[in-house]
Amino acid sequence: MPSLAGGVKNGKDLQQIVPAFNWKRDVSLVEGMKEIMPVYNVLGIIPAVCGMSNKIVVMER
Repeated sequence: MPSLAGGVKNGKDLQQIVPAFNWKRDVSLVEGMKEIMPVYNVLGIIPAVCGMSNKIVVMER
């Protein structure tokens, strides 16, 4: 199995590595954290934070 040490850009790329799972969607961690910690409303507009790989991949078997 290929290594994920280098990461992937999105869940669709991950599906190619793990074909037994189907990609459903990518969810932004920053967007989810806004509900728990309001400071993320400010952090989420900073370009460096927005550009980070902060996705949670939702897949289905």
